[in-house]
Amino acid sequence: MLAATRERILARVAEEGRKRDLYRVALEWWPPNPTPNVELFTYIGGETSSELLARCESHGRWVEWLGEGERAVSAAMGWR
Repeated sequence: MLAATRERILARVAEEGRKRDLYRVALEWWPPNPTPNVELFTYIGGETSSELLARCESHGRWVEWLGEGERAVSAAMGWR
């Protein structure tokens, strides 16, 4: 995906996040990270925050959950 396209999409997500609470889970691999990261992005009350949930192999052969990652996703999504 072109950087400009990605930025346009994320700007739209942030815009919608100012209107209502949004949650975005992303698996992305950006330098200098040695592996892809799984991150939870929250857009609440116009504020954006992120939490690193896991590191993983690019095709999901393994996942290393970090800290409270699984519980954080469950709590954010209202799952029990």
